[in-house]
Amino acid sequence: MATDTVCGLEIALQKLDLEVPIPYFTAADVLNKPLDLLRSYLANILIGLIDADPIAAYNSITLSSNPLHGDLTVVLPRLCPGTETGGLANDLIKKASIT
Repeated sequence: MATDTVCGLEIALQKLDLEVPIPYFTAADVLNKPLDLLRSYLANILIGLIDADPIAAYNSITLSSNPLHGDLTVVLPRLCPGTETGGLANDLIKKASIT
């Protein structure tokens, strides 16, 4: 089912039990780039887990350079610049496993 409006997309996503409205990021083109839709939802999850800056959270998610590792990768130094990434990774794992 193709849609050309965000409202139409949200109706389709709601039928899949996904949270709506779609998390909004100015850089996301959710109607034309399906991975931007996934990036928006993932960035929203990261923001909820560690209170990250929304722009940094969205920009930290990139296409994986190795398809064996999945479609998207979270680059931790971009997520929280200046933070020790090992500790940040552990915090994310702990908080994600609790929720």
